Amino acid sequence: MSERLSSFEGVVGHSLSEEDKENILAEAEGRFADQAMAGLKAEREKIPEEIHIIDYVNRSTDELRRGYGLPEFRVPPENIHVVPAEEWPRRGSDAMFSPMHQAVVLSDTDVKVMFAKKVFHELIHFKSYGALQFHKEKDEVSEYRCGLVVRPRGDTTGRFFVALNEGVTEELTKRLLLGMRDDEAVATEVAETERIRSAYPDAIDGDGHPFFTSDTYFAEETGRENGKVALGGEDFTKKKERRVVGELTLKLFERNPGSFETKEDVFQEFVRAMFTGHILRVARLVDGTFGKGTFRRIGELDRDLDELERFVDSL
Repeated sequence: MSERLSSFEGVVGHSLSEEDKENILAEAEGRFADQAMAGLKAEREKIPEEIHIIDYVNRSTDELRRGYGLPEFRVPPENIHVVPAEEWPRRGSDAMFSPMHQAVVLSDTDVKVMFAKKVFHELIHFKSYGALQFHKEKDEVSEYRCGLVVRPRGDTTGRFFVALNEGVTEELTKRLLLGMRDDEAVATEVAETERIRSAYPDAIDGDGHPFFTSDTYFAEETGRENGKVALGGEDFTKKKERRVVGELTLKLFERNPGSFETKEDVFQEFVRAMFTGHILRVARLVDGTFGKGTFRRIGELDRDLDELERFVDSL
């Protein structure tokens, strides 16, 4: 299997010749190789520890790909752009993968384990299955597939299965980051987080909830408030999306006795579809278990996570 030179593996579109498809993919490869991104003026240079982390994440995510018979796909540090926090333009997000730019853009942080977490999540997106679509009437190319995410043919705005894609991606991110805890780049921060967790096991956050959960991967002492130590920290995100994936895989496991040895085997069906692009296998599993149209409905509820949770719970 040949080496990938961009995140895209195919092109869909009416009346496209093989030469047309090859030219479109070549343009994507050009963007992958040339990271002169318009408008990205605030990027800072990455430090050696960050280059080390990017290399670690590449090796770890390539091991995932090899598990599904896929070739290695190294994303060079040049395709990962770090923007100073004060210049960061996006609210509610501190990292993004831009398929059309073939680039990852991160908000700056001096916490190495947080940097690693962002790189893991975005490189999983980057290394998942990707495809483009050609719009003949507009004479333009846009994203069609990214992992489990599907855009309708001829549509440049609508997207389905974003929640599933994000839930699977963040679950993999959690597993892979926890596997990195002894690496020299993050080991000191991980050890300090565990020390703080042990010292303040009953700490609560500003809403009165436990500060430490199974999702807390970084903690620090930030000072004192009213004579008490103040804590700051970071948790793994996409909680609702991960819960949807967890509940759906559990129900599929329970409703298909004899088909899977463990719930993890069902989860791996979603991971396989995300990396290989073979989403119909998952669609048939879901519709065959819960009824025709169920999988499509899950995709349609992306923009209302509460309703999506209720729907999956009702299956």
